[in-house]
Amino acid sequence: MIDERQSCPSASGIGRIQLCPGSWAFESKFPDVESPEATEGTIRHDLIADEDLVVESLEPERRFVVRKARQLLEKARADSGMDAAKETTIRKEERYWLLNEAGAKVMSGKFDYAEWTDKSGLVVDYKTLSGYQVNAYDNLQLRAYAVLLAEKHNLNSVHVSLVQPLGLEAYSIDMLAKRDLKEVKAAMLSMLKESMAPTAQRRPHPNACKWCKGLSHCPEVRNVMDTVVGVDIEKLEEPLEIERLLSVAQIASKWATRLTSWAKGKLSEDESFLPNYKLRSSGKVKSIKNAKDAVELLRKEFDFSEDDLLACTRLTLPEIVKLYESITGKKKGSRLEVEKILESIIVAKDKSPSIIKDKS
Repeated sequence: MIDERQSCPSASGIGRIQLCPGSWAFESKFPDVESPEATEGTIRHDLIADEDLVVESLEPERRFVVRKARQLLEKARADSGMDAAKETTIRKEERYWLLNEAGAKVMSGKFDYAEWTDKSGLVVDYKTLSGYQVNAYDNLQLRAYAVLLAEKHNLNSVHVSLVQPLGLEAYSIDMLAKRDLKEVKAAMLSMLKESMAPTAQRRPHPNACKWCKGLSHCPEVRNVMDTVVGVDIEKLEEPLEIERLLSVAQIASKWATRLTSWAKGKLSEDESFLPNYKLRSSGKVKSIKNAKDAVELLRKEFDFSEDDLLACTRLTLPEIVKLYESITGKKKGSRLEVEKILESIIVAKDKSPSIIKDKS
């Protein structure tokens, strides 16, 4: 397989390099591991970019993500002034390179969406799954993208937008002027130089360890986790120590998930790999693929009313929105309109809150 990154760091991992400079060289020793989440994210990115896609053919969540992402892309184009520009150039999924002072390639980045005029540009990054993401104002990956676009096309300013349809903050946008771009570039080159040094330190951090391929093998991670052995949670009182342990717990959770996934992969290849463990089937998820056919088959066996059917049917908002759009032909604002119609009977339950570090 061709390494399109040419053994250089990627802008998508620059945040990890900032937190843990030694992670880039360390994880390069281990093979890529494709997770189900990463695979689904790639599929959704491809769907958003597919201009010939029949969106109505998608299952509800993918359909929502694609529509919302495209709507927010147009908002980013309007907020950045690209939609009003006389002439722009658009690129999708194209790799750009950052060169150091000697002209050598030191980092690359592939944009989900980039558009520019003669002096200004726009970069949009899609995050198509749920989960916390750093917004555009503080997103180091997006700032790296801005530098790459500005360097390539000699731009004076670049807008960067983070689009996460399933996120609490689905849309954010920021603008980097020429001075900002110069400062970010200098910071990037300094970070990359440090990460490539043989003495680059590894510093475990929840956000750095999350996607690191070396997580299961990292001595520093094991050392950090050793500090929680024997801790009596009920006796904890010091806030700073509790915060430290929370960070360790987040790393340990990611380590455990990665180890389990790795062990499953090994057992699927060789069931005798672990003498005391084996893979056990979790069963199958069954669903009705055609509701109309199901009703006809059931009516051949026993009689039931429409009320009986509704009593055992679970209506979901995405499916009702789909019905509304197919009958009315209205797509823009359809979800809000349906929620307004059903306002008196919609039940909203809070999800379990996540715990994050407060930056303030």
